[in-house]
Amino acid sequence: MPRKKPGLGEFREVQYGVRVTLSEDHLNGSGRLVGKVNEQTATLRNIVGDIQKNGRCLLNENMVFYAAQVLRDAYLDRLRRGYAVDVLGLGKIYHALDGTFRSESDTPSARPKLVPRFTPSKTLLAACKKLVCSVVRRSDTAPAVWSVRSLPDDGSGSVRTGTLVRICGRNLKLAGDGAGVFFLPTAGGDAVCVPPERMGDNFPRSLMFYLPSEVTPGAYALEVRTRWARNGRLRQELCAGRRIEITVV
Repeated sequence: MPRKKPGLGEFREVQYGVRVTLSEDHLNGSGRLVGKVNEQTATLRNIVGDIQKNGRCLLNENMVFYAAQVLRDAYLDRLRRGYAVDVLGLGKIYHALDGTFRSESDTPSARPKLVPRFTPSKTLLAACKKLVCSVVRRSDTAPAVWSVRSLPDDGSGSVRTGTLVRICGRNLKLAGDGAGVFFLPTAGGDAVCVPPERMGDNFPRSLMFYLPSEVTPGAYALEVRTRWARNGRLRQELCAGRRIEITVV
């Protein structure tokens, strides 16, 4: 059926999309995915700049910024005096007790601390209802190799036998059973794993090791395998990055 056109005095709600990244729910082990909104912080200077750019204010940018700072300082002054403050109609900041009293005669050091809380206004809640998950992508936690070079680097792009090799990338840290840096001969044959005693740096963004003598000159595919995860825990499954074609000379 054709969509009904809005009549006079009616309007359609505009929806705004936010980016969401999905990752595995390791905490509950349910196999489900948890989502995280990719937060971007808009500073006061950014907001004022956008207002001026869109021509929505006749005041000078510096005047608007100064007025916003004065208003912020006035809010803080009220909060320091124990007031609840309405923030531009978006919600209320107020104080709450982080804990309970044991008795009315508690010493100041034993009394619960005061912490700030925020209650969104109806206007803010209505605006948030317009948000939708527009871009959803899976979190890429597999090892990613950006560069492989011998040290010192001669700029040839090849890896030299008997040298120190550095790999740069993302999520490279080696941990868990089966982890390692593997050289797979392109012409066929057994893969060569760099022994742990030859490893130097073992960081998320860089690995460094002495090239084993078993890696003879020729064409190889380099692969990084690990169970390491960003949260410091070990995965149950071994994760391998995309293979990188390299030449050993």
